Amino acid sequence: MKAVTRDQIQQQVVSRLAELLEEETQPEITGETDLRQDLGLNSLDAVSFVLQIEEDFDITVDDEEVAGLERVADVVAAIEAKLAAASA
Repeated sequence: MKAVTRDQIQQQVVSRLAELLEEETQPEITGETDLRQDLGLNSLDAVSFVLQIEEDFDITVDDEEVAGLERVADVVAAIEAKLAAASA
């Protein structure tokens, strides 16, 4: 996979969340947005979201890691770490 920037990762994460929410009036999604409290993601939503992210970035996210992802910034940081480890 070609190198991607933090901004590109965040844009893709936000895009996937927006698709998942499918609401006409979506809250603004930033790095500080809480996946459960602000966006109302439940466990089924989280699984769907993680599957999309895994496919988008060709990574694998363990169940334990998913539990620790609370904010959009946490997701972006986890993806960055996975991509850095894969390219090392």
